[in-house]
Amino acid sequence: MKGKEKVAENEPRGNEARKIVTNKERQRRLQAVRRKKLILRTVFVLLGVVILVALIALTVTLVKAIKRIASGSRSTDKYYCSTYQLENSGGGDVVSNDSAIYILRGGVLTCAQTTGVTLWNENLGSGDFKLLPYKNGIVVYAVGGDYVRCFDEDGLSWERTDTGPVSFVTLNPEASSCIICTEESDRVSKIVYFSTKTAKSAKETLLEKPLRERYVLSAAISPAGKSIAVVELKTSDNGENAATLISVYDVSSGKGFYSNLIENEICPYCSFAGETSLVAAGRRNVYLFEKINKNDTKTVRISQLLSVGDTGDDVLCAMVTKKYVAVAVGRGDGRSSVKIFELGTGEERSFSVPRAVKGLFTCGDKAFVCITQDDFMVYDYEGNKVSACGEKIDIERIISDGSGHFAINGVYGTAIINVKKAG
Repeated sequence: MKGKEKVAENEPRGNEARKIVTNKERQRRLQAVRRKKLILRTVFVLLGVVILVALIALTVTLVKAIKRIASGSRSTDKYYCSTYQLENSGGGDVVSNDSAIYILRGGVLTCAQTTGVTLWNENLGSGDFKLLPYKNGIVVYAVGGDYVRCFDEDGLSWERTDTGPVSFVTLNPEASSCIICTEESDRVSKIVYFSTKTAKSAKETLLEKPLRERYVLSAAISPAGKSIAVVELKTSDNGENAATLISVYDVSSGKGFYSNLIENEICPYCSFAGETSLVAAGRRNVYLFEKINKNDTKTVRISQLLSVGDTGDDVLCAMVTKKYVAVAVGRGDGRSSVKIFELGTGEERSFSVPRAVKGLFTCGDKAFVCITQDDFMVYDYEGNKVSACGEKIDIERIISDGSGHFAINGVYGTAIINVKKAG
């Protein structure tokens, strides 16, 4: 047939061979494109994760920096110390608050207005008297005596006269409850806990606990008064090894629900930091017990806030609030440092002090006082020095009511210092 050529069987026609090659190449190219897209997608995802992490870290750093700057700017020049010398204290113990001054001299307790007008006198007799101030008055007891009394500007507020030989007394921060520790005969101590809201409630015991054959070092009351902690010294039979036993009791039931034995350590200081957290401090270490719950003691978390090790330094003193723990570390005759631990966040700060710290005292939620032999300095909890006493002082003993009022006895007499927020 004209115009047509016979094609042999099984031979490709025209460009069919080229079509087969093109399809294979297309498949290969598609696979290469898919691989590139997968690689690019992975790179972009990883890059996005890195950028996100970096942004989060930068944001956290900026927030902390802004908080520190803001805190510093808020604290600057917002506190001042007013100071005056008390002329008629005569070497007695002195306590002051906003409206009254209490002077214990020769067994006589005198209450006077800050203007110098005497309000009343109370003859307490003889004894080794101790004063515990709070914002509305003063609690007085004699070591080994058989009573504890509370006074305010109007006179006697409440008293307990059935205590037995008193060893020490502890108040909660608001002085709405009280612990009396007594030392009975035949190596038996006793803890008596009661409310001080009224004269009647001060006579009603909420919790009484005998403690046999151990020496009670200290006690603490939780802010709401639902729990108390008792610190006891425990020694071995030969008297060589000493340990500290910390026990927590539920006030409503009277039962102990948590205890911890700290081996080879004497921790005479303890204080609640909130309702379920407790701080104990010894000469070498400071411990924090958290999540103390009477319904589940297995959740208690113990951490070592501070350990001085073998540096030659000691834990000089400690102070606890609901949000912070402040600890002074150093040597009794040289420079020291104050370390601040923020509870909840775990942040730590520290600053140096030119001389050995003798005491740390709170004066509100935002500031505290650091005292050396002749320095009275006010710091905020960021570690910024916000005020100081300009008077020359040489401190022998100091009594604070916890709200910014200080009575300092020294070689120059008795100084009354009030720390106030400016403005």
